[in-house]
Amino acid sequence: MSSTETSSPYPKSPGKRLEDMENALQRIETALIGDSEMGNPGLVKRVGAVEGKVKTIQNDRIKLIGAVTGASFVISIIATWFFGK
Repeated sequence: MSSTETSSPYPKSPGKRLEDMENALQRIETALIGDSEMGNPGLVKRVGAVEGKVKTIQNDRIKLIGAVTGASFVISIIATWFFGK
C-alpha cells in the first residue's frame, strides 16, 4: 500500500477524491478570507486588525519617548538656569 492510499476497505473513487480536495480548498479559503454570511471575518482581517493595534501602540510609545526626552531637556535647562553650571 502506498503512502497516498488510505487503509479504508472501500477506496475512494477519483471523483470523490477530487470533491474532497475541492471541499478542503473551500474550507481553507473560508478560513483565510472569511465568510460574511456566517459572521467569520477571516484570518486576513484579524491579522490586519492586530497590525493596526500594534501600529497604534508603537506610535503611542514614540510619543511617550518624545515627551520624556523633551521633559528631561526642559528640566535640565531649568536646573542649569537656577543652580548654574
